[in-house]
Amino acid sequence: MSTQLHAQIEQLLTMAEQALTSENAAAYEALTARVSSLDEAARELFQSSFVRQYHDIANKLDRGETLSSDEIEAVRLLIVGDAKFYLQHENNYGDWQTELRRLISEIVQLRNRATLSGIEMLTLQALCRDARNLLPSLVNYLRERERLQRFEETMQGGGQLAPGTAQFLSNVIREMIASPAL
Repeated sequence: MSTQLHAQIEQLLTMAEQALTSENAAAYEALTARVSSLDEAARELFQSSFVRQYHDIANKLDRGETLSSDEIEAVRLLIVGDAKFYLQHENNYGDWQTELRRLISEIVQLRNRATLSGIEMLTLQALCRDARNLLPSLVNYLRERERLQRFEETMQGGGQLAPGTAQFLSNVIREMIASPAL
């Protein structure tokens, strides 16, 4: 692991402890920024570690050559590896669905009333706010799953890709490894 990445992890751990003990929004906002920074650093380090291999794969795609199974796996890791590992490690999806069902059920109960009191309108607002905060996590999970599925469908033919697909994939690889940080 790079020294810089190790230092960023240490900073994140310190900030996480501060956020968890202080329980204030500013600490969590700072932690959010640190998590984003660490995510970006890990992505950049991953890409830079394999830049030569990805250049070779892009050149092979440009020539219309068939990719080996190892090359397909390397492309998979570059393009959808983040989604693959996110889906493997995310364990709240079922809980999110359960919570959304609970919120919708409570909204249905309010809908069935002839009129809503002021307290019930505030309750409806609270339920909507809770759902609004929950939905981005569900949407993100499903988008990542769909992105991974689309990639797998594209690569179903193995290493031999249609010329247009191969050129598109080559361009995507080149753009991803052309980061200014490399």
